[in-house]
Amino acid sequence: MVLDEMFTFMGGKIFRVYPSAFGSVLSRVLMIFPSFYILALQEENQIFNQIFMLFSHIAENHIKTLLKNSELSNNFFKALIQMALKGDFETCELLSPVITEIAALHELYTTSTTTTPSDCDISGWYQHLGEMVEVFRLKSMYPLDKDISDLFEEDAEKFFAFRVIAGDSVLEVYNILEGKILQQLLNSLWSDIQSFATTKCWQSIEATIYLLSCLSESITEDTEFVPQLFSILGQLPIQSTPLIKSTMTLAGNYSNLIDKNTLFLEKIVKDFFPAFENPDLKSVASQAFLSISKNSRCASILSHSITQLISLCAPILSNNNKILDDSSNFNILEALLYIISTLPSDTQVLNYSTQLLYPFILFIKNYYTIQLQQQQLQQQQQQTELPLLLSSINLLTKFCKIYDEEQVNEYGTTQQDNNSNNIKPVFEIINNIIPIYGELLSLNRLESSIIEAISIFYKKAIMINNNHTNIPEINRQLTLAFLKHTPLSLVLSTLSISIVNLPKEQHLNFLVDSLSSISSKIIQIWSEQPNQNNNSSKKNKKINNNFDNDDHDNNKNNNNNSNNNQIQFEDNELNEFKNLKISIFPDITKEYFTMITQYIRYNAVSIPQGVISHLFSIILVNITKIHDKVTARACFSFMALIITKSKEMKSQIKWEPLLNEINGWLSIHGELFIKQILYSAGGGIPRSVVQFISEVIASLVSSYPEVFRISALKCLSVDGFPSSNITKEQKEKFLNSLMLYRSKKLPLKIVTDFSLVSLGIATNQ
Repeated sequence: MVLDEMFTFMGGKIFRVYPSAFGSVLSRVLMIFPSFYILALQEENQIFNQIFMLFSHIAENHIKTLLKNSELSNNFFKALIQMALKGDFETCELLSPVITEIAALHELYTTSTTTTPSDCDISGWYQHLGEMVEVFRLKSMYPLDKDISDLFEEDAEKFFAFRVIAGDSVLEVYNILEGKILQQLLNSLWSDIQSFATTKCWQSIEATIYLLSCLSESITEDTEFVPQLFSILGQLPIQSTPLIKSTMTLAGNYSNLIDKNTLFLEKIVKDFFPAFENPDLKSVASQAFLSISKNSRCASILSHSITQLISLCAPILSNNNKILDDSSNFNILEALLYIISTLPSDTQVLNYSTQLLYPFILFIKNYYTIQLQQQQLQQQQQQTELPLLLSSINLLTKFCKIYDEEQVNEYGTTQQDNNSNNIKPVFEIINNIIPIYGELLSLNRLESSIIEAISIFYKKAIMINNNHTNIPEINRQLTLAFLKHTPLSLVLSTLSISIVNLPKEQHLNFLVDSLSSISSKIIQIWSEQPNQNNNSSKKNKKINNNFDNDDHDNNKNNNNNSNNNQIQFEDNELNEFKNLKISIFPDITKEYFTMITQYIRYNAVSIPQGVISHLFSIILVNITKIHDKVTARACFSFMALIITKSKEMKSQIKWEPLLNEINGWLSIHGELFIKQILYSAGGGIPRSVVQFISEVIASLVSSYPEVFRISALKCLSVDGFPSSNITKEQKEKFLNSLMLYRSKKLPLKIVTDFSLVSLGIATNQ
């Protein structure tokens, strides 16, 4: 009870009013509670955790106040660290937010130009930070008196979760003290190794190595650190599985520096192979091997021994010539492929890559044959090999990714790898895979996960391939997959990528056929009732067309708008689109319009006649049914782009058929379209999507100013349109503001103000 009151009191705002009282109160806390903490620990009373939480709470809430009194803060941190040393790892976890607060002060000190330096100078606490790192190191040790496997599963999970927090906290301290913390950990490691013959304490060595590995993301150029660390690592007494795991993880994390020490690189990779055959070590060893191989300089060094490496890995990767579905195996294979990519000869790259990939390509082909036979015999399809099939397709995708010329490395920078010169052999392998994937996609029944995996492969293959000869076949296969199987947004996304990589503004029949077929399928999807598309709903996010509470309230506020100004469509051509639900699958709708946008930007001459006008009609009729941001952004951005392009491309002969179609549609439905846009902006659609309709309004004002002004004047002159809440003067102000708007930014505020006034939410805009 007392602790609860103290917790509330010490976290309160009272010390902001009476700052001088903080010192005397904290002095009393330091006199009383640390001794109670020790007693509680001795009696195994859980109150000790609450006491430590109180101290952590004080540091979190009053870190700047502590900084103003060096003597008091030193006593406070000494007590805090002593309690952490005596407590368990769960108690020590509460040190993490304290370090975060100190790190925030340090960042303010080093970056701010306005703050007085003395207000944030934490240099007097450097020693305490070093001591906190030592606390985390000690508490990160595996149990001394029992094996980790003997712990209850829940306790083991808590311990490993704490180690993650410890690693993050030590990294925060390193970012403040840098070399001091690194040297502190190296000294601890060296001391523990020297005393190992006496202490036999591998746990302390392992904890230090683990924390060193956590610093890798901040140590990228410290070449002096490398020989020092690896010299110590060379004297490690290998005694336990956790110690070996942490050492391998360390090597993998520092792969960016290992290439500066060739001898150690060859030694550590050589040590991986026995570990590959140990079930307890295989996963960690394979991840470290992959991390090292992703470094192009390391891979180049290792490529001199590629024949030996493949030979050593062969018995690990298969069992009696059967491919094993093991994630570690795929890590090893990917690592070997990275190494092969640095070979100087195209022939070498092709031969070695084929040697590794052929069993998986053959497996995919055999999978198709077996599935085809089962479907022809109307047998129940066996899915036992589906995971291996997906792993095989993913491996081939990763193979393509290796040769991506603008690959972002694990340190976040773009690099031009040597493997960009070896791109030709990749094309040969891709050429052999495409027909096999085509056979798979032609099956009558196919899991969506397979289609998605193939789509990702094709996306990567297209991005690295400057030769466009395969794109027509890829486009044909994916179009067929979209029409034949469960429609997937990822298929449309890959088709969009393919358009960008084709010759610009050339009429291509396969693009015309693809968009025509997919557009018909999309309209069919929009026509379906929610319960008629169960298969699609499993893979594509489906939304409810009901308003959320805010939007429902908006609808109530604008009830007169809905009843009296709802636009009626008497045109038979428009009536046929009234029951479409374009928001039912937002992801599919988004990718469909993204694909058409790519057509418009890169190959408008391949857009089939009638598609654009049909889509404009569909959106016109159903605009008030669009209630989600994904669909709204896709539809309105598409319309705005078309309207803008119709002005920009007037002089382009190739655009003439499309421009005639757009202008013909606007001449028939333009006034109704503008009225529907204004009605929607004035409350006909939820406020959450009004921002996107401003893009359409901006395009109309800039591309068809007279048409928009005349139609808008006619609509807005009607009393009660778009609602009875907005006056004639306010409507005139809105229209004048739009027509005078010249900024490159969207007239979002003008449209939003119009919407709020129309809804009755604001009255003085």
